[in-house]
Amino acid sequence: MFVVYHLLRRAFLVAAALLLGLGAAAWLWTLPAAAEPAVPYVPLYVDTTIDSNDAAYQQCTAAANDCSLRGALSLANANAPTLYGLRLPAGYLTLTLAGSGEDGNTTGDLDVAANANVIVIGDDAGSVIQAGANASGGIDRVFHVFGRLELRNVTVQYGRVAGFGGGILNTGALTLTDASLFANTAVGSRGGGLYVDGNGQAAITNGQIVSNTAGAAGGGLGIGAGLVAISGAQILSNSAAPGGNGGGAFVAAAVSRLQASNVLFQGNQAQRGGGLFVESGSAALTGTQFTANDAGYGGGIHLNQPTARLTATNVTLRENAAAQDGGGARIHQGTAVLTGSQVINNSGGANGGGLYVNLSGAALHLSGSSVQGNTASNGGGVFINQGAAVLTNSQVVSNGGSANGGGIYLNQSPAALTGVNSLWRQNSAVNGGGVFINQGTAVLTNSQILGNSAQTGDGGGLFLYQSGAVLTMTGVHLLDNRTTTAGGRGGGIFAANGQMQIGDGCIVNNSDDAIVVYGAGKQATDNWWGAADGPAGGGPGSGDSVSGSVDYSGFKTAPPAGCPDRLLPSADAGAPQTVFLEESVTLDGAASADPAGNGLSYTWAQSGGAPVALFTPTLSRTAFIAPGAAGVLTFTLSVTDGYRMDTAVTTVTVTDTRRIYLPVILSGASSGSALPAGQRPFR
Repeated sequence: MFVVYHLLRRAFLVAAALLLGLGAAAWLWTLPAAAEPAVPYVPLYVDTTIDSNDAAYQQCTAAANDCSLRGALSLANANAPTLYGLRLPAGYLTLTLAGSGEDGNTTGDLDVAANANVIVIGDDAGSVIQAGANASGGIDRVFHVFGRLELRNVTVQYGRVAGFGGGILNTGALTLTDASLFANTAVGSRGGGLYVDGNGQAAITNGQIVSNTAGAAGGGLGIGAGLVAISGAQILSNSAAPGGNGGGAFVAAAVSRLQASNVLFQGNQAQRGGGLFVESGSAALTGTQFTANDAGYGGGIHLNQPTARLTATNVTLRENAAAQDGGGARIHQGTAVLTGSQVINNSGGANGGGLYVNLSGAALHLSGSSVQGNTASNGGGVFINQGAAVLTNSQVVSNGGSANGGGIYLNQSPAALTGVNSLWRQNSAVNGGGVFINQGTAVLTNSQILGNSAQTGDGGGLFLYQSGAVLTMTGVHLLDNRTTTAGGRGGGIFAANGQMQIGDGCIVNNSDDAIVVYGAGKQATDNWWGAADGPAGGGPGSGDSVSGSVDYSGFKTAPPAGCPDRLLPSADAGAPQTVFLEESVTLDGAASADPAGNGLSYTWAQSGGAPVALFTPTLSRTAFIAPGAAGVLTFTLSVTDGYRMDTAVTTVTVTDTRRIYLPVILSGASSGSALPAGQRPFR
C-alpha cells in the first residue's frame, strides 16, 4: 500500500505540473481567497520536521524524508508563479537555521518570494510552525511574505525579531484562514503577531491572534502601510510594552486601513489604545466587540492624529478601562462615528469613563447609540475637553461621575455638545448629574433629561459653572431631576455663571428649586412648568420653582404633547385626636399621596405642647405616650418623594382625665363599695 500510495502521489504531481505549466499566472487567486481555490494547486507533502534547505529536502517526491517545509517553500519560490499547496503533517515544525536578515529562505524566517504563490495547509490534528522551543527562544520571525501566502489551519508561534512582525512580516498578499498567531514578539518594534507594510494586504478569517507582544506598537497586529480585513477572528491578550500603542491592533499611516467584521478584541493592553490604536489611518468596524481591554489612555480604542478615522457600526465597547482618560475610547484627534453601537460599563480613572474627546478638531458622532453604566471622576459617560460631540437619537443612561458630570462633561472652550432627539436619564454626579458645563457650548433640541441627580451637590439635570458656559435648549423635556441633599440647588438646572436660553420645553417635577441661577442673561421663556399659573418660588404659580434672575416670561398655560402636570407629594397627618392622660397615641400619615410614584420618605416632629418621645418618627405611623397633664400637642409630618416636599399638621388634645377600667363585680360583692381613696370616678 505504501508503494502504491507514493506512485499515485507522484503521478498526480506530474499531472498537476503539466496542467498548470506556464499558464498558471492566469489562475492566481486574489484576496480575500475562498476556502479552496477553484484552480488545483500543485501539492507538496512535507514529510520531515527537519529544518533544512539542502537540495535533498527540496525534492518532495514519493520518497520518504525528502520534503522539508523550508525545502518545499524554496521549490515553490523557484517555480513562481505556479500555485503550490504545502501539506503539513500534524505536530510541530521548528525553525532551527539561525541567521536573520536574509531574504532567500536559506536561514532564519521562511521567505515567500515576490512572485511566489503558496498555500500552507495544516493537518486536521493540528500543525504548528514555530521559530523556537518557547517564546523567548525564537531565532527569527516565522514568515516574511513578499509574494502570496495563505495559511490554513496552521498555528504560527514563538517568532521573535528585533524589527517589524514578530510572527509574520507581510509586504505582499497574505490570507489567514482558521489560523492562529500565538506568543510572537517584535522586540522594541511593531506588530508582535503580524505586521503589514509596503502597501501589503492581509485577509484574516476566523482564527486567533493571542498573547503576542510588541515593544512599540501593535501587540497583536500592526499596519504600517496597507490594508487588513478581518472577519470572525479573535484578538486576545496581546500587549504593546509599557509606553506602547495598540495592544490588540495598531494602524499607522494615513493610507493604512483596518476592516473588522464580527471580531472580538479582548484582554489586550497598552499605554494608549488597549484594544486598537489608530495613528493616522482608518478603521471600519462592524459587529465587533471590545471587551476588558486596558490602557493608560483609551482602554478600548485610541485615535491620535487629525486624519485618524473610526467608523463603527453595531460595535460594543464593554468593560474596558483607562487609568487616565477614555475607558471605552479616547479621540485625541480625528473623527469617530458610532452608529447603532453601545458603550457600556467602561471606566476612566480620571475623565471620560465611556468616551473622551480631547483637542479642538477632535469629533465624536453618535447615532442611534447608547452610552450606559460608565464611570469616571469627571464625565462618567462622555468627557469633551476641547473637541465636539454630536448625539442623534442616542442615549446617555446611568453613568456616574464621582466628581462632576455624570452623563457628559464639557471642559474648556471650544468644547461643544449637540444633542438631537437624544436622552439623558438616571445619570449622577456630585454636581451636574446629567451634564456639567465648565466652559463650552451645549445645544440640545427635542431631547429629554430625565431622572438625573446631583449627589451632595448642585444641578441634578445640568450645571453651568464658569462664564464661558453656554446652554441652549429647545423643545427639551427637563423632568424628575433632583439634588439629593437639603442644601442642593437646582434640581433641574444650576447656573453659577454663563448664559442660558431655554424655550418651548417642559420643566416639570424637578426638585426645588428646579432652576437656580446667578447673574443676568438666564432665560427660560415659553416653557410649561407643570401648572397653568406658571413656576413657583420666584414665579407667580404652583409649577416647578425658580429662583434668582430667571426670565420665565411667556410661560405656557397648557401642557404641550408629552408634557405632564407637576406631580406633587401630599402630606396627610391625620385628623385631630382627643386622648386621656398617659394614654398611648398613634399618629397616622398613611393617607399621604405620592402621585409620581417615586416612593415617600416620612419625618414626624413635634412642633408644640409638652414634649413627648416619638417612637418611630421616620415611618408613616408613629406613636407616643400622652403626658400626665392636660394640654394641646402639635405635630408636623413632612413627606418627600426625593424631589419635592410637603408638610401637614395635626393636633392631639390631652384631657384632664385618665382612662379607668371598671372592676369586675363578683357575685356577693357589695354594689355600693366605695372607690379607693383618691380615685376619680370614670366620666
